[in-house]
Amino acid sequence: MTSTKKIQSHEPDVTVIVGSGDDKREFLCYSAQLAHASPVLDAMLNSGMMEGETKRICFPDKDPEEWAVILECIDPARGFLFDLRNDGTWYEAEDDEAINFWNARYFVPWFHELQMDAYLSRCDKIMALHASSVCPITPQASISVEQKMELLELLSFSTMFDLQKTQW
Repeated sequence: MTSTKKIQSHEPDVTVIVGSGDDKREFLCYSAQLAHASPVLDAMLNSGMMEGETKRICFPDKDPEEWAVILECIDPARGFLFDLRNDGTWYEAEDDEAINFWNARYFVPWFHELQMDAYLSRCDKIMALHASSVCPITPQASISVEQKMELLELLSFSTMFDLQKTQW
């Protein structure tokens, strides 16, 4: 918690621009916090790349609402907020509760792109647990067509993002 206070005693020093057109939003962020959370953001901000020079990072093809949640995830001073039921109602959770099967798919593309491996691994574990509950591995287990379709979709998703545990 001490390091958070040290960071947040300063003004935000980087602007993250997410979306395009009418949906574009600008987020004032701390470069140290972003760099700590992601090796990709660290490289953008600290290796002479344009983003480090201009102190602006752009994600024109991304959803600003998703980025807002990612910021909540990486900010140790705030509670992690998430839309548990995908109904627009945001809930605060402890770190251990923050990622669940229903929102893991939401986070995986960001965590994968930004190489946030610890978060990606948590999503993988959660999705693997869900897959094993849908399809118990026993000789007498039979699964419905709906379960088979869900597993195929999950396998496709896990292959796309190299989620090893989910692919079992």
